Amino acid sequence: MIKVFHIRESRLVDSSGASMVFSRKRRRGAKTHIPKSQIVSFEPYKKEAPHIGTIESWIKVSVTTWIWNKAKLEDQFRSMVANGEVILEGDNQFRIDWDEVRRRSLQKDHCFFCLRPLLVSSRTKDHLISRHILKKNNINALPHNTVPCCTGCNGLKGSLHPEEFRKKVSLKIHQTGLVYYSTIKECLDDIINS
Repeated sequence: MIKVFHIRESRLVDSSGASMVFSRKRRRGAKTHIPKSQIVSFEPYKKEAPHIGTIESWIKVSVTTWIWNKAKLEDQFRSMVANGEVILEGDNQFRIDWDEVRRRSLQKDHCFFCLRPLLVSSRTKDHLISRHILKKNNINALPHNTVPCCTGCNGLKGSLHPEEFRKKVSLKIHQTGLVYYSTIKECLDDIINS
């Protein structure tokens, strides 16, 4: 079994010895050391940065599950994931499929939840995971946590976690039978990892 993560190339500080060394924090010098014997693949690549059109250098790294668990790499990379400097494949933070969130967020002119076209007067943004929940988990921000949303869905969701929002919407479907609520529930079913 392997675990895969993507990391900005600028975070690689040394690859000459027996380990690959990645810088975790800009100022304090915290580093993650991964023995080369535990790295299954190491693939540098370029990708376009969303919304700004510049090309960024990244590295796709596959490591053994043993070192992933032994070095507690997910914990070591937590702040970097929050800052958008590491992407974990199959990322399931807060029980959300962030790959699906990224894919759905590409339609900026439609509400993320109900898929209705967004008018200037009804356009808002929603934090999938509320700032309150992030603060409780000592996280400042999550990449792709802000999604385009209509005022109706934003007001209906409030600061609920998507799982709680799904329960609320399921009750509304039972009470009203409206397609509006069914569309929202389909979205939530797609992004929530049960």
